[in-house]
Amino acid sequence: MRLVDKLRKISAPSPDPTPALRLEARPALRSVALPGEEVEGELGAFWVRRTRLPASHLHGSWSVGDLRATRLDLLAEVAREPRLKSVSLEDAVFFDTETTSLGGGVSTYVFLMGAGYFQGDEFVVEQYFLREVPEERALLHASRERLQGFGLVVSFHGKHFDAPRISASRPTSS
Repeated sequence: MRLVDKLRKISAPSPDPTPALRLEARPALRSVALPGEEVEGELGAFWVRRTRLPASHLHGSWSVGDLRATRLDLLAEVAREPRLKSVSLEDAVFFDTETTSLGGGVSTYVFLMGAGYFQGDEFVVEQYFLREVPEERALLHASRERLQGFGLVVSFHGKHFDAPRISASRPTSS
């Protein structure tokens, strides 16, 4: 395949059958569409997108199936998580958060929590998205619940940054 054909393929929009969130209320964002669905959690609603990647899905030159075939001791070393040596990949979830600040504190909000895990022959990516600040409590609660369903939770900055954000609870405003 010629380079120009590869570039066209990369830049072509991919069909996505999931509904999209249209941010009509914000004039600057009217053209933005976020795939996914609104989920009503125990503490309120928030936006979630789930993507299922088959074992043949390529990320760079590696496929999802290649990761499943990787020796767990090597994966544990790369992930800096020794407990990965002794669990199956189906029991592990990999997560990350995106926040409004790197410093923490009261004005820091988690606006995106992403989690990835193996389910059967697929790798599932879930993205929990904060549309409005009042939804953060529901998003954090649902994130905690989701991560607790796994035997091992892995994150690059998990112990020092991500995990405290997910476990934090903000008081409800009156």
